[in-house]
Amino acid sequence: MVRIVQECWGRFLDRFGICSTRAADTGSPEALGAISIPFEHPDVRVIVDTMFLEGTLQPVTIEGSPTGMPAWVKVGLVEDPGTLGDLVREGIKKIAEDLPGMDRPTAIGLTSRAVWERLASGSTV
Repeated sequence: MVRIVQECWGRFLDRFGICSTRAADTGSPEALGAISIPFEHPDVRVIVDTMFLEGTLQPVTIEGSPTGMPAWVKVGLVEDPGTLGDLVREGIKKIAEDLPGMDRPTAIGLTSRAVWERLASGSTV
């Protein structure tokens, strides 16, 4: 099932002139037949977004910044493979900001915040 969604994502990106080099293990393109996923639908976008963020679907590596595509499509694209680490670090920083800090000290909160801050700085835990 995931392979089919991945392949359909590649076909969806073709509409914006983005060629996906990731090949799903579905055999020939005819194997998918008329399978089409409405990626533009808000409910589908939420699910696909989550699948990319959890690593179930793999983003497509592209060169440059294509124009004319909706901003939400970027969740399934990697413009520079080095930026993936930056994305993870930014996510960790945002999570650390939401954890209890000195203004609301708790033993667990202080320990967790310190761990997240070390992760965000690139240090090992």
